[in-house]
Amino acid sequence: MVVILSRFCERLSDLRKDNNLTQKELAAIIDVSEDMLSSYERGIAQMPDDAKMKLAQHFNISLDYMFGLINEQIGYKHESTLYLPNCFTQEAIEKAQHYVKLLEMELKNK
Repeated sequence: MVVILSRFCERLSDLRKDNNLTQKELAAIIDVSEDMLSSYERGIAQMPDDAKMKLAQHFNISLDYMFGLINEQIGYKHESTLYLPNCFTQEAIEKAQHYVKLLEMELKNK
């Protein structure tokens, strides 16, 4: 739990800095005080779930990424993700992508 919380604190601070926000500005976005945000970044306090959700929604970032469960910054809204079996060859992946494009065109024409 300590490692996960530590990763969250680090990524929270990085996210804020990468978006050129002050602690005051980010605190306003997730509806907490500036002092509380500072506590979250330093690992002194744990961010409440509602603030985590606001963070994920505002920055379109996965909480799995924030907690270090994954290392790829996928978006909070990833409804267009299509998971393919690991056994798919590159050719099979390309066929699946082509089929998805055909379905998309078909639905647009309805």
